[in-house]
Amino acid sequence: MSELLVKEESWELALILLLEHQELHPQHERALERSFMIATCQRETNRPRPAIVTLTDLLHHTDDRNQLSRLQLMIGDIQLNDLSDPGGALEWYEQVDGPGTWLATAYQKRVKTHLILDQFDAARELNASALDHFRFDQRIKRQLDFQLASLLYFSLDFDRCQALLDSLAEHDFIGSTYNDILRKMRLLSSAQDKSDLQQLAEAELYLLQRKDDAASEILLQLLQNSDNGEILLHATTLLTESTNPQTRVSTAELTDLLSTVILRLPDLIQLDEISYQRDLLLDQKPHNSGEATAGWEQFLLDYPRSPRADRVRTRVRAMETGDVEGDMN
Repeated sequence: MSELLVKEESWELALILLLEHQELHPQHERALERSFMIATCQRETNRPRPAIVTLTDLLHHTDDRNQLSRLQLMIGDIQLNDLSDPGGALEWYEQVDGPGTWLATAYQKRVKTHLILDQFDAARELNASALDHFRFDQRIKRQLDFQLASLLYFSLDFDRCQALLDSLAEHDFIGSTYNDILRKMRLLSSAQDKSDLQQLAEAELYLLQRKDDAASEILLQLLQNSDNGEILLHATTLLTESTNPQTRVSTAELTDLLSTVILRLPDLIQLDEISYQRDLLLDQKPHNSGEATAGWEQFLLDYPRSPRADRVRTRVRAMETGDVEGDMN
């Protein structure tokens, strides 16, 4: 029953049942996996410190290197993402000594954490050590090379970054990584004037470091001043995907800025996607169905062959019939 509740993301009820079962059957053969689920539920219900206690206790009940690595990475992730403690996270990532993929994952998380701490030299040295350690494992080496490309990008070494991405694009990657490679390649190849690209890289690094106010300021400036379609589109995506409510740019401000971009640069190749993002923001505003419907209808008139057009038509029909299943989210 508790496993079904976890799958359905009914975290509170699942946690109650799991804790009851743990108390009644502490030596159950699946006690280890149950404790992992308890920690997951604790984390999902905003109880990161109890989750760390649960996982730390498990460290003393297993000598399996795979399980130890899994636990250490999970505790590090909680320290980094839930408690905003990159130093504490780094201590856990550094303990990972598991085989193969576990160690590679720990290397990558350590490099990212050094970036968050603004420790570029440490990040570069660690990435180089990881590349040397996994020089005979081409699959892992390519993942580390992609991380090296990110380091080069954040260091504003765009030429070396582009050359490395060009070579990586020839290999197979799992979906999202390959899409990230292609997106970064489009950004780099589109930027004749590197000043906008430098600002974008700086904003992305600020986002990684949780300096959301500084990132938003740069991204808003890019929307106001840049004429590079790829950079404008990426800046729009970063602003609309902001998850921090304290620093998120207001919907009204962002839609006004995007409307200005559309009027200022009517010949941009990326204009349909920028218009889509603007109209999506209008759609998400409460009590705004009339303006949102008008925006989508205008989108279909302006961009009838857009890859987004079928989805927009579905949304318009849903809004006309009051069908919430047509929500764009």
